[in-house]
Amino acid sequence: MGGGLRGAFAIPVILAATAVPAGAQYIGPGSTVEGDVARGYGIYYDGLGRYNRNSAVARSIDTDTAMRWNQYVYECLKEANRLRAERVLADHQRTKQSFDGIRRRLRENPNETDLMHGDALNVLLEELLDPRVHPSALRSTRIPLRGGTVNKIPFHYAQLGGVISMRKLTVEDGWPLALRSADYEAEKKAYLKAVDTVLEQDLKKKLTPEAVKAVQQAVARLKARVDAKIPMTERSYVPVQQFLKDLTNTANLLDTPLVEDVLAELEKYPGTTVADLLEFMQRFNLRFSVASVPAERETYKELYALLSRQREAVNPAPVKPAAPAAAAADNER
Repeated sequence: MGGGLRGAFAIPVILAATAVPAGAQYIGPGSTVEGDVARGYGIYYDGLGRYNRNSAVARSIDTDTAMRWNQYVYECLKEANRLRAERVLADHQRTKQSFDGIRRRLRENPNETDLMHGDALNVLLEELLDPRVHPSALRSTRIPLRGGTVNKIPFHYAQLGGVISMRKLTVEDGWPLALRSADYEAEKKAYLKAVDTVLEQDLKKKLTPEAVKAVQQAVARLKARVDAKIPMTERSYVPVQQFLKDLTNTANLLDTPLVEDVLAELEKYPGTTVADLLEFMQRFNLRFSVASVPAERETYKELYALLSRQREAVNPAPVKPAAPAAAAADNER
């Protein structure tokens, strides 16, 4: 009996231990294969629907995130462009103010550098050649120009970026001290003879390529002689090389047809006034270059004063309006 009871109680314990979870498929009395299959499909499609729904929600979240990111990038770009535009505008305003200040200084109170670099003279030249200034107004104001002034001006030839100077070409101011030695006498004579030939032919409008080449070759021979005689360690090396560089550039410009015309005009230059100089520079589109030697610097100082007088004559400073009568009476009281 005792054994039978123990067996009877063992069965429910075993059944309880093997019971399935509440959420699992229940198979019991009345279940069929078809029903179980149908329930399985139902559970499968329920999960599939939940998956599709969750996927749609995830895609919506991704799309919203992408839209928000694109908007953020756009706003950042727009703000960066706005700040950039403000900086550019501020830089432009500063640049304009700086430019206006420099122009005012060049026009009214140039310093030594402004003058010797030709900047102050070129500002005056620009104002005097303004189309609103009638040529007759310039010619009617006869401000005399000292003889030989034009030959001392280093003209900047805008089309080539070179300098045309009769003084440089003819070595009017003399040779540098280091080149006054007898060691260079033959090369200097050959150069000056070649230059005389060029100027003579140019004056007759018969300049030949051979004459121009002779000048260039004479400069090259002089430079070769200097390179062989003056070492880089000597104090005279740098100024002599600069002199030869200017001489070479001037000789090379002789190949330019317009320079031929300019030199011919300089040789027979008839002008005696500031207005004549302005007309000459306008005709050949010349500017003032850098004054590099004492003769040019002194010439620039004289020219600035004369050009300023010319500007005042054709474009006087505006007269300040008279004070109203009532204000004048108050001031007297």
